[in-house]
Amino acid sequence: MPLAYMSTELLLLVATFLNPEKDINSLAQTNVQLYSLLNSYRYRHNSLKSASSALPWAAER
Repeated sequence: MPLAYMSTELLLLVATFLNPEKDINSLAQTNVQLYSLLNSYRYRHNSLKSASSALPWAAER
């Protein structure tokens, strides 16, 4: 089954099993649909599991 045919709930469930943030990011960059779905999940995951490590990185840019 192509990823494009999977339900939103199932795609989010798959993302919960991806622990390294780089894996979540890789999945989010697969296509536009996944990016729009997983982008907010990715930042939420970073703030909860990685002590908001993306915040200082973004502030430096």
